[in-house]
Amino acid sequence: MNAAEIKLRAMASGYQVTQLLCAAMKLRLPDLIGDHPVPLDTLAHKTGCTDEVLYRLLRALSSHGIFVEKANKAFASTPLSELMSSGSDSRVAAEIESIADFMYAVWGQLPTSLRSSKTAFEHVFGATNWEYRAKHPEENAKFNRRMAGAASQKGRLLANSYAFPGDTVLVDVGGGSGALLREVLSQHAKVKGVVFDQPHVFQDDDSEWPRDLLERCTFKAGDFFESVPADGDFYILAGVLHDWDDHNARRILQTCRAAMKPRSRMLIVEFVVPSDNEPHFSKMMDLYMFLTNVGGRERTLPEWSALVGSVELDLEATMPLGAWSCLQVHAV
Repeated sequence: MNAAEIKLRAMASGYQVTQLLCAAMKLRLPDLIGDHPVPLDTLAHKTGCTDEVLYRLLRALSSHGIFVEKANKAFASTPLSELMSSGSDSRVAAEIESIADFMYAVWGQLPTSLRSSKTAFEHVFGATNWEYRAKHPEENAKFNRRMAGAASQKGRLLANSYAFPGDTVLVDVGGGSGALLREVLSQHAKVKGVVFDQPHVFQDDDSEWPRDLLERCTFKAGDFFESVPADGDFYILAGVLHDWDDHNARRILQTCRAAMKPRSRMLIVEFVVPSDNEPHFSKMMDLYMFLTNVGGRERTLPEWSALVGSVELDLEATMPLGAWSCLQVHAV
């Protein structure tokens, strides 16, 4: 077997490792296995598996560095399994749960979706992802937690990278529970904020907000296709526009532009797809959006420039923001 065949077979068999991780999460193995080795029979009893089949699973997981096998068929955690535990601050555990519950089946419908006007999500679940979550509150809560985790990460990066002037007002459009703005306000003591989202998404839950931050933040509900709060100094759109095709993304940009003051700026935090042939997370995320959201897509820098330019906005600067980019935009 030559090198090309080995590489291709490894790519094709990636589904096996994915299912190993999903099984580990479903059985709660990362929580059951701590720093000290746990005997196989104890794990089998707690998971409802037989010793034999559970050992085969754990052996395979250990071969990928998820756990480590010790003497007498006992297993201990590793840095990888710790990221998968319920006590981890990482988003990885929630993402693996999403793969197990939804995305594995959805990605299996990629060929069908390529030839259809429906998303793969609709083919699998009989509804759009928005409709499905509206009918399944528990799944919607999981989704909101994943989005809040991503928003917090973006907020920390933005707070550390962007020099917000004092006494300015930030409007987080599509801001959900306000996780992004909470991170920014916590590091910029004179900045005020407005969290804006639709009523069924909006979560006016101040339990995680320190009192001093709440005094500087307002929560407003509405529809960003109709209007957004006026007179902000910065309008933040983080992970919003990639949900929509160009027509609907323009509608959102237009309502934001209508609310902006002459000196206001818009900060768009999104992936920017590179134009080379190198691997990049955004290229897979683009297909993820295609499979789950009607019209959803990631965009290249020229596509972003054309999109904002079509509503009399100008892309004046970009800066890296972890895996994302921050696009600074002003009105023409």
